[in-house]
Amino acid sequence: MSPFVFWPALVLSLVLSVFLATTPQREVMWAAATVLAWTVPVALAWKRWVQRPAVWIARVATGAIFAMLVGVVQAWWPRTDVFIHYSNCAAPRAETFWPLAFTWACGLGLMTFTLWGSAFQWRQTLLPRVRTIAWWLVGLAWTAACAFVLSRNLAPGVLGTSLLALAKLGAAALAVAALIGLPLWWGTRGGRKAEAQTREDFAKLAPDERERLIDLIDTTARRGEYRLMYRPVAEGAAGDPIARVGGDPLSAPGETWPVDAAGHPALFLLQVPLEGTAHPVWRDRVLSVYLDEHEHALVVRCHARSDELQPMPAPPGPKLAPCAVMPLAIPPNEVPAGDDEGDGEWPDADWFFERMPELKAALGSATAHPDRLLGMLITGDTRGHAYIASDLIIVGGYPALIQGVHGATCPDCGQPMRFLMQFGDVTEDFALGDAGAGYVYGCDAHPQRLEAFSDCY
Repeated sequence: MSPFVFWPALVLSLVLSVFLATTPQREVMWAAATVLAWTVPVALAWKRWVQRPAVWIARVATGAIFAMLVGVVQAWWPRTDVFIHYSNCAAPRAETFWPLAFTWACGLGLMTFTLWGSAFQWRQTLLPRVRTIAWWLVGLAWTAACAFVLSRNLAPGVLGTSLLALAKLGAAALAVAALIGLPLWWGTRGGRKAEAQTREDFAKLAPDERERLIDLIDTTARRGEYRLMYRPVAEGAAGDPIARVGGDPLSAPGETWPVDAAGHPALFLLQVPLEGTAHPVWRDRVLSVYLDEHEHALVVRCHARSDELQPMPAPPGPKLAPCAVMPLAIPPNEVPAGDDEGDGEWPDADWFFERMPELKAALGSATAHPDRLLGMLITGDTRGHAYIASDLIIVGGYPALIQGVHGATCPDCGQPMRFLMQFGDVTEDFALGDAGAGYVYGCDAHPQRLEAFSDCY
């Protein structure tokens, strides 16, 4: 179970528990307080000591909160003044029906999570399953109940007050958008113009000229120590025979597909040779990275590069579309992550130009914006020039960290592990959280010992 689904569902349950605990209905108040009291301790204890997926806790909590919302709507069922506010010092006045709409939407979402235990996919409603039938029946009954309450309590005054509140909210949103958007649009005119001009300059470059510039980066870096940046190649072009993103990984004879404790197969992400690492023990090895989608943990394997490696077909289930990549040698970063001077030095345009003055001169002859052209040249993406290390596949050097230092140590010898590679959102079909990145470390003395981390903002 992904924490990006479980924890938001848990937080939503707690927020709604607090909301319901303020209702005048005593039974709902005590039920909400009970959920609020037991959910967090049980979830934390289960994740900490049992170390198993805790989705059932979130499903029980959301189911309990949905039952409380049903109780609230049931209490509204016989009334005709749900949207009327009474005061001792003034005449009754009409309120809006938006609390009912909010209750309906929250109830539908909580019921969905209770049944499916994951982010809801609309295509699941078309599958002939018991849960699908239950979802439709409960969803329609819930919608009908809320619609009945609305129909019994809707009056011209309520409708007018509700539409007026919506208009005020929309006007406020438009005003805020204008206050933020107009200065932003005005201030980025120069950048948009430079971007458009760079795209034109990039389109004018012949394929042979693009390859010459890429080769200039690669050959210059290989004159000394270097690390490798794997970049996507044009559709239909041949990529590295070993490195790949998605598709089927290469494996040693007899190797089996990694699965979790429940037997669910991991998702293959990428595979790269470790040529760009400084220590010779890694240079003839191949690293494969998988994702355990239920635990949201990275699974890594490393084996010697040889002719015996063969494609290992993926088992039935989700699979990333294959993407060809090619290595590009770049100078190594000299500043280790965690030092006071930097965080591993992300390879932006200035980073390249400082180490390769001839590259800036070559790009400057083709465009007035060499920094932007370099980004398009490396990524092959003319939609934007910006790129950062956490979006790329980089082998060797030091990690470009998003969070703190990982401090990976070998369980056999207790020595710090060497940083091997990092990668970001390698395809449009996959994301490691909010602009996340994966990091892999290994022990020089025990190459079979590997450790992987994933961080995000």
